[in-house]
Amino acid sequence: MFYLNEVSLRLKFFIFSFFSVVLICYSYKNSLLLIFSFSLLKSASADLTTLNNLIYTHPLELIKIQLFSAVLLSFFFTLPYSGWLFLDFFRSSLTKAHYLACVVFFRQFLCGLYLFNVLSFFYFLPVLWNFFQNFNSTSEVLTSLNFFFELRVQEYFNFVLDFIYCVNLFSLLFLFLVSLTFFFGLSTVLSYKKLFFLLNLIAATFLSPPDVYSQLISFIVLTFSFELFFFFKLYDLHLKFNLKTL
Repeated sequence: MFYLNEVSLRLKFFIFSFFSVVLICYSYKNSLLLIFSFSLLKSASADLTTLNNLIYTHPLELIKIQLFSAVLLSFFFTLPYSGWLFLDFFRSSLTKAHYLACVVFFRQFLCGLYLFNVLSFFYFLPVLWNFFQNFNSTSEVLTSLNFFFELRVQEYFNFVLDFIYCVNLFSLLFLFLVSLTFFFGLSTVLSYKKLFFLLNLIAATFLSPPDVYSQLISFIVLTFSFELFFFFKLYDLHLKFNLKTL
């Protein structure tokens, strides 16, 4: 009964904190879309006229996007607090060594998640946007048909949301790799190393523009990242082994 009351209390604290952050973010609703389009506005090849003239076709469309943007940002802001609540709840059932290991693991995961999202948002999103924008433009003169790109705010937000979804899906795949290494050991994970090459290929196909060069570069970057991860893990084990033999 005590644990149920503690869970209920922690859940109330989290709900109160989450909705408080949502209200704070929504109070700056006029700047939310500017935050989601900041990387494209800073891009040298971005069409500023297109991004400065967003249209909407329903009276509630802009309000829903602003509210959903506030919820999305609040989720990222309250993620460290929710992780701290979770670890603090199980603190009494863990040894000090296991608790510190979980804290270090969660801290590294948050740093990697935020860093990967920021780099992807400020680098890969403009590259992907410019690719599709140049791919849809044509140099041929069409006398009978004229195409004009009028960007709707709902479709633009869906594009950014799909991009964030793919980026965080890859982050979860990387977390899955780290979790396997943490729970099953590095030797077990290395025995299934070929499987991760297939996962890298699938991730590069979905996260990069649909051309061969971009997908090849993405696959090389992902493979290099995974190899670098294995290298540092092996190097860390080598250092620990040398310290034990001293």
